[in-house]
This record gives sequence, structure tokens and C-alpha cells, in this order.
Amino acid sequence: MRKIASLILSLMICILSSVQIINASTSYNVDILSNCKKITVDSNNSGAFAYGFKGSIIYSSMLLPNVHNRYVTVEGNIKSVCQNGKYTCALVEKNLKSKLYCIAQMNMENGECKYYDFKNMSSLLAGSFSVSGGKAFFIRTDSAFAYVSSYSINGEHSSNYVFSQNVTELFNNNSNTYARLYDGSVYRLADGKSYYCAHIDRDTSIYNSGSGWVATISGRLVSLTGDGSRQIDSTEINSVTISKNSLRYLSYSGIALQPVNSDNVKYFNHNNNIKLIASYNDKTAVVKNDYDCLVISNSEFKDLSINFNNNNNNGAGDKNLKNTYNNYKISSDGIMYGITSGTNVTDFKKSFSVLVSLKSSSGESVTSGKIKTGQRVTLNNEEYAVAVMGDLTGEGNVKSNDVSKLMGYFVNTYNLSGAYFKAADFNLDGSVNNKDLVLISRKAES
Repeated sequence: MRKIASLILSLMICILSSVQIINASTSYNVDILSNCKKITVDSNNSGAFAYGFKGSIIYSSMLLPNVHNRYVTVEGNIKSVCQNGKYTCALVEKNLKSKLYCIAQMNMENGECKYYDFKNMSSLLAGSFSVSGGKAFFIRTDSAFAYVSSYSINGEHSSNYVFSQNVTELFNNNSNTYARLYDGSVYRLADGKSYYCAHIDRDTSIYNSGSGWVATISGRLVSLTGDGSRQIDSTEINSVTISKNSLRYLSYSGIALQPVNSDNVKYFNHNNNIKLIASYNDKTAVVKNDYDCLVISNSEFKDLSINFNNNNNNGAGDKNLKNTYNNYKISSDGIMYGITSGTNVTDFKKSFSVLVSLKSSSGESVTSGKIKTGQRVTLNNEEYAVAVMGDLTGEGNVKSNDVSKLMGYFVNTYNLSGAYFKAADFNLDGSVNNKDLVLISRKAES
């Protein structure tokens, strides 16, 4: 009966294998996401979502404004997934020999799942697809250059989008379809026309970062609506999101809230166990490593403040200095700096009057050896990144390779960010320039 209905209507409604609906609250659990091979985050006009798949099962959680955890088993192998408004969609390979594909579209509000068949897709590049505006978009490879074909939801061909080079990727953002070309150019596709939006390095992975924004692995935030781009320092570029023109990203100090066109940063502290974040309107959903999710509002973000018993001595020239502890300084973005190279762990810990713990950049406990840039220190229940003066390589000392990295930074062949950028400020005047290069060179030769 289902096959007959599929042939006549090209549409089937299946029963969800499990549906969990939770009333919106300040905290909830989204552990169904633990089954996904990869989790994708997307925010659009319908809410904030996290979704993925494994084998023949779609998993999706609506994080904001309401909470719905859902999964469904489909008939065939899932090749890729995307989010279109309130619908989590999967491209399903139903029959490899006959090249029969379908799109499974799961309504995150009521749990209904529908299938739409697409036949004779022999030249389909199934690694990515898109659904938007009542159309399905696929990458086809039966021409000199890979191009995009759109189809109505009932399987009828609508338009071709052809470029002078290969289309390498399709993605959804805010329920719009975007094509990324071989050279990194990004175009929005709609109504048979393509609209240039941005340029991103061709070998760089990108992630949705809220409505109209994507982020690269190097920390570049790129607008898809003509608002330019900006560089950010983030511990997890995959957890960057923008809502109501405010940027949220993970930092060493917590979740940062920063207006797009401002340097005023506020924080919501956490215990460094955040897996991903997503935002919708003025709320941020924070998914922890155990898949518990906390919802926080903009009013809960506060200026970072660190209260020590020692006297604070603000350093001249560094506008980002918040506090000092003995000779060590702490910046507003949660970096402890002013640490001389060669300092060992034992002496470092003895300089504090409270219990201090130290971890490597990969999260392992550090109990001996040299203090290194990129390590993390926990003090008074707050965690900070460590920046050792002149140690740009994270080795705990200053050598010729540190000099080479700083020279590369000056000629734009090497990127310095976060604690490594702070480590390059050898004279602690709040900037990185030729004075620091001379001092680091001398230190390397000594």
C-alpha cells in the first residue's frame, strides 16, 4: 500500500520511531544528538536547531524557542542533512542501482515525516543538498562543470544554475540555499537566478553561525548579506552564533556576548564543558558535553570580574588588563600572561596563595615541566589560558622558531590569535610590533 501511495502521490507519511517533546524551560536534555556522526547547528526564523544522522536514522533537536527531540528511521541510506525552517531534511539513497533518491522531511513541531521521490539521479553528487522556497537543490555532474539543478517538491525539474567552475558544496542558512564554488565564491540561489554573496578560501571548512552568517575554521566570521566579515578568537569556531546583531562564541572565560560592531564584551561563565551553542532572538542554548542544555538570556551575560585578595596593579599600555596576581596579569578575554619562559610548574603554583591546577591544551593534567603557552590554569574556580612571554610555539621556551613565527605574522603568512598573540607582546605594552620582535630575538639568542 505504501509503494502504491508513493507512486501516485510521491509522498509517504511514516510513524516516528521515537518522539520526545519537552516543554521549554531553562534546562533540558538533548542526548539523542549523541548518536550523530556529526552535529550541525542552524538558526533561522523558526528557531535554533542541532541535527545530524547515522546510517538510516535522522536525529534532530529543536533547541529554541520550544524544545522537541525527535528521530526517525528512513528507508535507505542517508547521504546528507540540512535544515529548512522548522523542517529537518535528509537526502536518502533508496536504490543505488536505479539511482532513486528521496528527501525525508521531518516537521520538528508536530513530528510528521514526509518523503518526496526524485528519479533518474545518476549524476548526483550526494554529499550536500538543500531545500528552500518549495524547491530541492542538487549538485549534478553530467556537464563540463558541476552545476546545481532545482526541482519542485514533486520531482519536476525547475532550473539549472551553471557557473564557469565547479560547484563544490550546497548549504542552507536561514532557510536560503547557497552554493559554494571551487574558488570559494558563495552565491545565493533562488527563482532560477544566482546572487553573489561572499568569498571564502576554497580549502576552508565553514559552519553556520546564525541567520546570514558563516564562520571558518580560522575564526573568520563572514556575512552572507553584505555586512562584510570580521576576525574573532574562539576556542571552538563551530560554536559561534549571531542573533539580533549580537555575536556569541566560546572563549577561555566563558560564553562571550558581543555586539557585532562593538568591542564591548560580556561573559557567561562555564566550566569548560560546552559542546555547542545556538541562539534565537535574545536567548542562547548551551549544550554541554553530557548533552544537558541550558538556556540563557542576554540579561544573564555580565562583565567579566575577578576578585582576588591581592592588590591589583593595572599595567600601563594594556587597555584589556582586568587584574593582576603577583606579577601575572589577566586580560579581559581570560588570558593569564606576563609569565617568563622557563618557569616550571612547581614554582608557578607556589606563587599563588590558593590552590591552582594546570591542564595541557588537550585537557590533560599537568604536574611538572615548564609552563607553556596554550595551557590552561584554574584559579578560584575560573579557568584562564596561559601565555608565556615570547613562547609562540607552546614549547615553554623562546627559540628561533618563535622568532620565525612572529616574522611570519608580520608578513601575513602565519596567524597568531588568543594566548599565542598575547605571548608575542613581550614588553607587555598591549600591542605586538617590531619592539617585541627585537626583544624575542634577543631572548632566543641568549
